[in-house]
Amino acid sequence: MLKNKRFLLSALKWTLEGYNPYEWKLFRSFETNSLAVSIVGSLDTKIPSSVQKVLLDNNIIKNWNIGLNSRDCEWIENRHWIFSTKIPDSWFFSGENHILKFKGLDYKGWIYFNGVELATFDNSHLEYELNLNGKFHKSDNVLSIVFDVSPRWLGQYGETSKMTDFKPRFNYTWDWCPRLVQIGIWDDIVLDVFEKDKINHFDIETDYIAEKKSGWLAIKGDIFGQSDTYLSVSLYDYQEKELLFDTKLDACLFNERGIVVGDLEVLPWWPNGMGFQNLYSLIIKLYDKEDNLIDIFCKHIGFKHIDWLPCKDAPKGATNWLCSINDQLVFLKGVNWTPIRPNFADVNIEDYQLRIDKYKNLGFNLFRVWGGAFLEKECFYDFCDRSGLMVWQELPLSSSGLESYPPDDPKSIEVVTKIAESFICRRKHHISLLMWCGGNELRASKKTDDPIEFDHPLIKELVNVFINKDPKRKFIPSTPFGPSFCAYEHNYGKGLHWAVNGPWKIDGTLEDWERYWRADDSLARTEIGCPGPSSTEIIEKYCGDIDPFPCNLENPLWARTPWWCEWKEFISENGRQPVDLNEYVAWGTNRQSKALVISIQNCLHRLGQCGIFIIWMGHDCFPCTANTSILDFEGNYKPAAYQIKKILTSD
Repeated sequence: MLKNKRFLLSALKWTLEGYNPYEWKLFRSFETNSLAVSIVGSLDTKIPSSVQKVLLDNNIIKNWNIGLNSRDCEWIENRHWIFSTKIPDSWFFSGENHILKFKGLDYKGWIYFNGVELATFDNSHLEYELNLNGKFHKSDNVLSIVFDVSPRWLGQYGETSKMTDFKPRFNYTWDWCPRLVQIGIWDDIVLDVFEKDKINHFDIETDYIAEKKSGWLAIKGDIFGQSDTYLSVSLYDYQEKELLFDTKLDACLFNERGIVVGDLEVLPWWPNGMGFQNLYSLIIKLYDKEDNLIDIFCKHIGFKHIDWLPCKDAPKGATNWLCSINDQLVFLKGVNWTPIRPNFADVNIEDYQLRIDKYKNLGFNLFRVWGGAFLEKECFYDFCDRSGLMVWQELPLSSSGLESYPPDDPKSIEVVTKIAESFICRRKHHISLLMWCGGNELRASKKTDDPIEFDHPLIKELVNVFINKDPKRKFIPSTPFGPSFCAYEHNYGKGLHWAVNGPWKIDGTLEDWERYWRADDSLARTEIGCPGPSSTEIIEKYCGDIDPFPCNLENPLWARTPWWCEWKEFISENGRQPVDLNEYVAWGTNRQSKALVISIQNCLHRLGQCGIFIIWMGHDCFPCTANTSILDFEGNYKPAAYQIKKILTSD
């Protein structure tokens, strides 16, 4: 029987209340749960959950995906919101330690327990822990999480150097979604109960030696307590039927030295399209001297070896962009992964599985998790491990249009390095994790368009973090990276195009587009895009009371994401306006399909000279009338996706 106990607060009933800022602090008693005059409440809910979803479920707000309804939701950001639950008496044990871990709070506020403020939080990207020892009662223990008003603006336009509130920025408006600033609990809350000994964390590294056909495993960790305890470390096949390795060692000795195991008889993990995604079960158990089981740790791991090789004819000093997995060259074929929904707290496992399966079936092997959002949930990485989709994970920093120079003040550097350490701690063990990146479209100075280099004070600190915490994986300062932000036709042949972003629209005719790609000399294409409308069905389903035609910027429906409206291009190409929505959609989706086919085929034909292409972007998180996505809001393929599949899955 396991001595330590773990309880998930997602299993409890919760309530949500809304107040004018600070009014709750004057009149509300958390301990007795008596109410002051709330503007909203008390509403039954669960966690994880956003405030917006609770209000929608209770018909207090309209569906923000319909028409212009998102504008009517902005008042929510300007209130205080309180999630509360009563923790069962049976979860508390006299004489034992009780630690609450908050895995995702978005974004800022206070934590109360039995009417007493115990902690504050102010970072959506970090986990928080709270010690409840000496603070719980014999009965009726109430936990309340109070969310403060959100920062006024963190959206697409502004100055990156001043964006020092570490909350997902895309919620504030991006070129593919309107403003919907999520507030809420976006991941689980866990209560750990233990007497004196506990597994805190394990750091896991693996490798595969192709010439020996064997695996290598290194484990370091932190065992709290350690007194007269020992560890049992076992490696099984995925189904836990065949034992491949087993050992026992003193917990104190493990804390000092860790454990390294070589010559493991394992099969390698392969990216999608190259072989099987072989996974293994690592089980570590903590025992006391009487052989009583205290704690247990279980993870699925895999074994692969990564090398980065120089591209053919690459300029001197260029970053290596040819990826070799287990001594076999692999062309990295990816999509840029953005959140499935603005209210990502409410996205369920089925939503993830649907989209990841879709991308796997198209033949992709890579996701770039974009830097304007958040660290994707554990289930995302689990699905990627099983599906052969590798992950390029960015830190939560992004460009801002007016200026894209990352903050360089000491406090911001400290916070971002903590975020990086937390990301590594939480996701390093996943075999699908390919590499790390400092952020999206960061610039070398406040006055230049050149990509950031390794000499920025923040990037220097991040280099140290990744060298110390995850040295086997590649780290680059930003996407794009190299002398030039974009690849310009007039600069072909000059060695300036390493990892570049764009283009995202056809400049001129399809013939001009084809000429541009035929002469390409880029080593890596990290954002390739072309807009295409959603289907007529999607547009009409979510248009509300607004006529979706005409499809121009005078129509407020199309003006929500104005970058991707190509009404003028239709007129230029056809010499007239479209007759109806169906004609425009057919024209636009066909145009997107042709453009992406041209760009992808030319990248693939340059295998060896070019190592990667990543489509901007994968899927819609909002029912855009048009966007560069290849999956629509409901996870359906756009016509371009079918054409891409023919290319990526052909022999």
